Amino acid sequence: MTKPDEPYSTEKAWGVGGNKAEIEMFERLADGLRKRADMLLQDNNEFRKENEHLRAQMKLLEERIIELEEQIKELQGET
Repeated sequence: MTKPDEPYSTEKAWGVGGNKAEIEMFERLADGLRKRADMLLQDNNEFRKENEHLRAQMKLLEERIIELEEQIKELQGET
């Protein structure tokens, strides 16, 4: 997630009033949720890359299996 141009203000964003401790607790909670969301996005991107890599490997293996099956057929035809 990108950082906003101006500092985050709980009071401004949510119209929350109250004592300073409540506002600070809410801001820490919101910051933690943003960090967790960033981590999940990063994990998701890494899983996508790994998935693409595994799919490419599977395709190569499938092609190799086809080649080997053709070789077996040719060898069986020679006997």
